[in-house]
Amino acid sequence: MALPVAGPAPVIGGPAQTEMGAELEALAAASEPAPVTHRIQLGAFSSRELALEAWRAAREQHEPLQGLVAQVVEVPATVNSPTTRVFRLQAGVASEARAREICAALSAVRQACVYVLPGR
Repeated sequence: MALPVAGPAPVIGGPAQTEMGAELEALAAASEPAPVTHRIQLGAFSSRELALEAWRAAREQHEPLQGLVAQVVEVPATVNSPTTRVFRLQAGVASEARAREICAALSAVRQACVYVLPGR
């Protein structure tokens, strides 16, 4: 009985391996999320808890918010208002165009939304 003969062993780092590595690297780069530099703001609240409750309600009601991640930004008390803190409900968006598109859709159904400039 004859045993099957194996072909030559693959060469590590050979052309096929290099091409596959390049393809995997390109695929990994394409699947990485885009950096979030733009934000939208959906409201300002007197507590972190109220802001998060508003986020849950808004996400349930508005499809454009699906997939976004909420961020509650605390604005500390100021000299003019030493006892009042404000909690801004914001969400990160990959581009200005997408942020403005989401705000337009939300505003059309009377959900407050403003574009937040990067660095603000």
